[in-house]
Amino acid sequence: MTPLELILNNSDIAIVLTIRMLDKNLPFQIKDGEETRLKFDSHVCLTSEAEICRYLAQKTGHLYGSTILEQREIDHWIDFSELRLSSNCNKTFQTAIDYLNTSLSFITYLVGYKLTLADVFVWCALYTNPLYQYQPNVPVNLQRYYEALKRQLPLAENERTHNQTTESKDLKRCTTQLTVLCRSSTTQSERGREI
Repeated sequence: MTPLELILNNSDIAIVLTIRMLDKNLPFQIKDGEETRLKFDSHVCLTSEAEICRYLAQKTGHLYGSTILEQREIDHWIDFSELRLSSNCNKTFQTAIDYLNTSLSFITYLVGYKLTLADVFVWCALYTNPLYQYQPNVPVNLQRYYEALKRQLPLAENERTHNQTTESKDLKRCTTQLTVLCRSSTTQSERGREI
């Protein structure tokens, strides 16, 4: 059986974070490319960030929930992040932020009691959206959630569970770029909130 091949564009932050959080050895080779895709063979491949992350999480366990209900909730939040929190949703963005803030009133994670793909996708959507990054008054529950995930997600090079000796060169490059982006994003968002 030939190994799977992941062609990774460095802008797919959710995939990079998902890979770094996996419990098992990766069942594929990671290569750099312009268009992200997970190739199974010459005829079959997954191309969307959500499809790839769902596949990886299902194969490795904990990030995709332990029940069908949890998986459907995770799917809801992935869709929500792509349809309501992305940078091209200017008209509905504030309504989405308010809904998310209300949903986070009494919880730490969006689904269950631990980090899942739902949290990864919502955090990445907020992180990459200038409307959120430059928003002067972020609602309190959402800010708590965002900052807690920022500390918990494997963004920094010194992340405890990350094994740098087994990480591929291309994933290391993507991770390094992600770390640089996070540092510059923090500086920009702090400036935006001072206004």
